[in-house]
Amino acid sequence: MNLSRLKKLAMVFVVILMAFNQISSVNVVAATKAQGDDPGVTIHSPEKINSQGLVDIDVTLSASAGKLSENGQIEVKIPKEIVDDPIQLSSMIRLTDPFYLNDLAYREDGIGNYILSVNYDATKINQNEAVGYSFTIEFRAPYFTDNTAVADNVAFTSDLKISNKVVSTDRDSSKILPSTKGNPAFLKYSGSGSINDNGVTKYVMSPSNSQLNNFVIVFNYNHQTYENVTISDTLPEGLSLADTYPLFNGAPGNTERVGHLYVYKVTVDDKGNPTNPQLVTDNFSNNIQADSRGFSLHLGKVEANESYAITYGAVVNEGYTVENFGTQYNQATLMNETVELYSSKVPLIMQDLSPSATSLKKQVNQDLLATNSASLVYTLTLRNNTGNLKAGTVVSDPLPDYVSFDSTLSNNNFSDAVYDKSTNTVSYTLLSDIPQGESREIQLKVNYTNSSAQIGDKIINKASYVYAGSTIYSNDSVTIISGSAVLQKLDSKSAKPLAGAIFKIIDNEGSIVADNLATDADGKVNSGLLSPGEYSFVETKAPEGYVLDTTPNKFTVTSNQETQVNMTMYNTQSTRISGTKTWIDDNDANKLRPKNITINLYRDNQKIDSTKIGAVNSWKYSFTDLPKYNKDGKEYVYSVKEVSVKNYTCEQDGFNFINTLNKNEKPSITSPSSENTGTVSSSTPLETNNLEGNKIKPTNGKSYPKTGEKSSFGLVVGGIILILLSVCFFYKRKRV
Repeated sequence: MNLSRLKKLAMVFVVILMAFNQISSVNVVAATKAQGDDPGVTIHSPEKINSQGLVDIDVTLSASAGKLSENGQIEVKIPKEIVDDPIQLSSMIRLTDPFYLNDLAYREDGIGNYILSVNYDATKINQNEAVGYSFTIEFRAPYFTDNTAVADNVAFTSDLKISNKVVSTDRDSSKILPSTKGNPAFLKYSGSGSINDNGVTKYVMSPSNSQLNNFVIVFNYNHQTYENVTISDTLPEGLSLADTYPLFNGAPGNTERVGHLYVYKVTVDDKGNPTNPQLVTDNFSNNIQADSRGFSLHLGKVEANESYAITYGAVVNEGYTVENFGTQYNQATLMNETVELYSSKVPLIMQDLSPSATSLKKQVNQDLLATNSASLVYTLTLRNNTGNLKAGTVVSDPLPDYVSFDSTLSNNNFSDAVYDKSTNTVSYTLLSDIPQGESREIQLKVNYTNSSAQIGDKIINKASYVYAGSTIYSNDSVTIISGSAVLQKLDSKSAKPLAGAIFKIIDNEGSIVADNLATDADGKVNSGLLSPGEYSFVETKAPEGYVLDTTPNKFTVTSNQETQVNMTMYNTQSTRISGTKTWIDDNDANKLRPKNITINLYRDNQKIDSTKIGAVNSWKYSFTDLPKYNKDGKEYVYSVKEVSVKNYTCEQDGFNFINTLNKNEKPSITSPSSENTGTVSSSTPLETNNLEGNKIKPTNGKSYPKTGEKSSFGLVVGGIILILLSVCFFYKRKRV
């Protein structure tokens, strides 16, 4: 085989190896819970499971606000080998809303596991809060003395399924501890759940279910002979004698209890394995003395081949709680005749084993903000709906951009704030447990400053806490940024919105803060986000066809202003008065025409303006941007008058003036009179009276040339005369 072919094979091998590694890594990832699942499920099994021990598996469903809006289910995979009686998977489970079981709670998967399905009802979940719910699966482990039937480690898996799709998975395992009792002479133990307290195994008493508070006494597993045996048991003050479950399911014999006891006679092999259990309680019914504090069982003579197992339960006495139960001991003794041969005791504690449900809600004191600088107050409410929410729970609030921590206003039952400036996060630690049905509250003040904020921006904040190993987030508290002020421009008569008006905003010192702000189709102009202070809208350009109004529209922006300032400004339609001056004076042949004249403007007979016109502006005038209506919506009446001109007679046609030179007037250097004569007023709009560029027809029916027009007839006659004279002169010269 040549070198080239070897290289090709090597490359193929590398590709296959990489693909295998990639597939392997995918499988590993799929088998572990994704960090940060939201919603997410976690499962926690006991570190160790004892032979015949009570197994508690805690499953937690947690989610940020709004993440559990659809119904779903949690499937828990439990190896069959570790379950003594599968009925207990549904009969002993501890759950509360929003969880529930179907009639068929569990099934077998065909490969050695029970699949327990727990549903949740999304309508019973507050979608505005971060939530955490747990339930506890409980069952009894079978009896085993080695790992032949039960592996030395068993694994439990939980899957969260929404719309039949797995969205979160978690896995935990437990170490299996076979019975190590061997062949004891006398031993007392508990089948209840246990915890490790500084190296000491302590058994947990349920405050509500005596069936779970199980005790077992085994006697003569070492095959001895006793002449006269009495076994007694004394319960601590916190417990009273009660029924419990059978130790050996299906054992023959009378199933009636006596004094809350079951007594089994068993055969024990050399390894301590009990076999052939028989219920013999009724054989000793006259030899059992029992009261609430304990019992005494007189067995009498016991042969070497006779071994016994005794089981009973206990109930927690009224008035005892997790806080005052402490550590108590249940002690049993064995007497032979009058001699105490053996004594065995079990340490007991109490825990609240009810399922838990917790939530975290966040609120902000302002839903709207109309300024770019403010102080906000956030309220965090941590609630324990069921179960027990433990001290040490940390509530964290990662603040959003442009928001900084200011101070704590209240923190009942929480530590002082710890503020991490580098991450802009403030945290509080719960100092003591929150009892069921109660809540604790934190209020903190923050500062918001954002000079670049835009209308419609949102300040979004959510808090979090760690529940059952998962970080879950509260609802979003949202503050929406709105404009500081809005001015609406309306028609003064019809109240119709006016688009196209241009404004500037000035502060109280007259400095321009914003410019070229135009009203929209609704006639509105928005100031944008402004810092607290005093401002004014000033119109710089009116809408087309309307009068400019430069009156400042003042408004004030205050700190923490929640809503925008709303203002209304009315504009009246504008009109325009214009006209032309016409002269009939033979093109000012007598040099009597003045250089300029004065036109006065009247509104409702009150003089409001005047203008001078002359040859420089072609004897034309105009008055623009005149309001068409008064504040009551009534149309103004406009008129114009000319200041009278000496030597001329004035006629007025609408807004146009015709001045005719008086007959027999001689040249004069006298200035025109300042008095107006022969004028009329008119309210006719410009567009129906604009006679610019047209011949004016006075009311007497005569037609006059416009000012500046020359007479062509005189020129023609003069020209003919000059031609005739030239011809005569030429003819005369010729004859001479």
